[in-house]
Amino acid sequence: MIFPFSVNFQSFIASIYPEDNIAIFLFVYYIRDKVRIDEIACFKHNIALKGKTMFEQLPLIEIQYSPDMSQNIFSGIQLPNQLIASEENLSYVETFLKDCRFVLDGTSLCTQFEPISPFAREHLLYIQSFSYWKARSAHYTRRYNLDSFLFCYTFSGCGELEYEGASYLLREGDAFLIDCRSLHTYHTKGDAWEHCILHFYGLPAERLYQDLQQNADFVFRPNEEPALLKNLNRLLGEYTRVDPYREYRVNALLTNFMLTILTATDSYRRVQENLPLQLNDLILYLNEHFNRDISLDALSSSFALSKYYLCRCFKQYTGYTINEYVNQLRMERAKELLRTTSLPAYQVGVLVGIADENYFYRLFKKNVGISPHRYRNNR
Repeated sequence: MIFPFSVNFQSFIASIYPEDNIAIFLFVYYIRDKVRIDEIACFKHNIALKGKTMFEQLPLIEIQYSPDMSQNIFSGIQLPNQLIASEENLSYVETFLKDCRFVLDGTSLCTQFEPISPFAREHLLYIQSFSYWKARSAHYTRRYNLDSFLFCYTFSGCGELEYEGASYLLREGDAFLIDCRSLHTYHTKGDAWEHCILHFYGLPAERLYQDLQQNADFVFRPNEEPALLKNLNRLLGEYTRVDPYREYRVNALLTNFMLTILTATDSYRRVQENLPLQLNDLILYLNEHFNRDISLDALSSSFALSKYYLCRCFKQYTGYTINEYVNQLRMERAKELLRTTSLPAYQVGVLVGIADENYFYRLFKKNVGISPHRYRNNR
C-alpha cells in the first residue's frame, strides 16, 4: 500500500480500521520518498515458557523488528483520516515515543492499545500496554518523563537496566519495577533477551510504588514466581476480553498483581521474618480498647517492649504511629455513632475516648474534612 507523501523519519504507529474494528500495527519507512505501510495481523498465541503455557489464547499482535526500521523518534506523522480511529489513539502512541530513544530488534507479541475512560484515568489502576519480546543484541530503549510504571520480567537470556544512577544485570527469573518519569535505559546484554514489558498507571500506583521504593527493591527475584506469572496471565486475560466492567476487573487484578510484587521481594521476606510476635496482640488490644486512655508507658509495660522499639516497629509494619492508628479507630467509631444515634457530638467524643470537646471537634474536622454537626446533617 503506497501513499503519495513523504516523511523524514522511520517509525511505526498503532491504529484501528473504523469500518470493521480490526486492530492493525503499521510500519512506516522510506521507499524512495514514499511511505509504505505493512499490515501486521492479529493472532491468538500460546507461548511455551519453562514447560508452561503463558498468555494462553491472548489476542497478541506479532511484529518482526530490525534495527534499521526503528532508529528514530516518531513525531507528528500525518496519515489519511480513514486509518486513524481517533485522535486519542494517535496521541497515546505519541506519548510513549516522546522523550525516547530506541532501537527495536527481534520479535514482539503485543496487545493492541485499549481505550481508557476518563473515570479510570482519575480513579483506577489501568494498563497502558503489554509486550512479550524475543529481543536480539541491538534491542535498546532510553526514556524519561513518561507517566507510567514499568514492570519487566526476564524469561531467558540477559538484559541490563540503568536506573537511579546504578546498573543492574537481568538474568533469567529477575524482574524490575520502575517509574518511567525518571531517566531509565534497558537493553539486551549479549545476543538474546527474552522478556515481557507491562506499562501501567493510575493514582493508586503511586503509593504502592513508594512502598517498594522505600526498600530500593527496583530489581528483584520473585520468591513466588509461579504465582506472579499466573497473576500476570490472568490480568492480561481480563484486559483483552470484551466486558462492560473490564476496567474495574483490571483495576482489581492489577492491584493484586502489585501486591504480589511487593510481597515477592527479599525486603518483604526479611520484614516478615523479623515481625515481633507481640505486634498482632498489640493491634488486637488497640482495636478493642481504643476508647480508653492509652499511654505509651502502659503499652510498653504490657507488651514487654521498649517505648522506642514499640513505636519504630508499629510505624514500620502498619504505616501509622500508634497515636495515628488509635485516632483513626476513634474517628471511624465517631462517624458510626453520628450516623446511627442522636447523641450530642460532645458525648460521642467521650464514648470514643476523647473527653475534651474542643479537641474532638478539631480532630474530627482534620480527619473527616467537616465538623461533626455537618457530618450528621449530611448523612
